[in-house]
Amino acid sequence: MLNNAIRSDKHKLSYLTKGFRVVCLSTDFNDIKMWSHYGNNNKGICTIYDFSKSINEINNSIYPVIYLDEPIDVTELCEDSNKIQHAVIISIISKSIDWKYEKEHRIIIDFWKSKENRLLIKGIPKPECIFLGKRFIENYREVKRDEKKKEELKYINEFLDYVKLEEINLKIIQPKIRSFQLEDKDISVETIIRDS
Repeated sequence: MLNNAIRSDKHKLSYLTKGFRVVCLSTDFNDIKMWSHYGNNNKGICTIYDFSKSINEINNSIYPVIYLDEPIDVTELCEDSNKIQHAVIISIISKSIDWKYEKEHRIIIDFWKSKENRLLIKGIPKPECIFLGKRFIENYREVKRDEKKKEELKYINEFLDYVKLEEINLKIIQPKIRSFQLEDKDISVETIIRDS
């Protein structure tokens, strides 16, 4: 009986959320834990956007995450068909207090409201700056040498071409000397290619 109820809840949740797309963002680009958890072990990138430069209403779709000790019970909202979308959004922006250090915001695109909301994604402004993880160049070097990683090499090269073409400010994150903090320094695509 309990297994059937769990399956039913999972089915309902899947149905309710299939009309939403979520982009997770943070307001903190130099948190050492974030680079470890989400930056491909410091081999990835962090993209900085200024959403005030958006050419559409995407700012109306950005919500701060609420960090809580317990989940919010949205059962009553789900019983009213006019409030189900509110229940889904509340669920999407609620997270355990344990994750508070992430300082997260979420862009929630609601396709249930309108298929035209897909255009919100196209209106995101170009990055103001891109931060590279401290192991980005080392990883690029390894990928260039590994015949099995041709696809990954293609993506990295396309990324670097994009950064150069769009003249995006590029920085690399490094550990700060005599500190557990991180700092950044300017870097150019040419330097990355030369050093890899």
